[in-house]
Amino acid sequence: VDSGVQPTIVTFNELIKCCSRARSLSMATYYLKEMEKYGLQPDKITAHFVIVTCAKVGDFDSADTQLRNMQEHGIAPTQEMYAYLASGACTHNRPLRACAYLEECLARGLDVTSRLGESVLNSCIDSAEDKG
Repeated sequence: VDSGVQPTIVTFNELIKCCSRARSLSMATYYLKEMEKYGLQPDKITAHFVIVTCAKVGDFDSADTQLRNMQEHGIAPTQEMYAYLASGACTHNRPLRACAYLEECLARGLDVTSRLGESVLNSCIDSAEDKG
């Protein structure tokens, strides 16, 4: 930053939130790397918006990588992150992936809302019926 003003974690969180709204995982990833250049570590808010972006675009391999990276930085996944991932998996016709996220959420001792559980269950049923 040429003016001598350094970006903060809030700056990057807002940028990544905009990437999520725009459904641009490549830009969100870019800003994660930029954070490192400034010696900043992602926080729970950063992780939330990256996970939401992965769910929106249906890139669950990247989501799983981000979950691992978060945990390496001491950030525990939240029920809300798993809800976005499970819901995104349903939206992208990945019912088994959705079920896996719910199982992981439960294994961590986090609550699963009845609405989310019902949504994933219905997605799994619909997928099974589509396969005949």
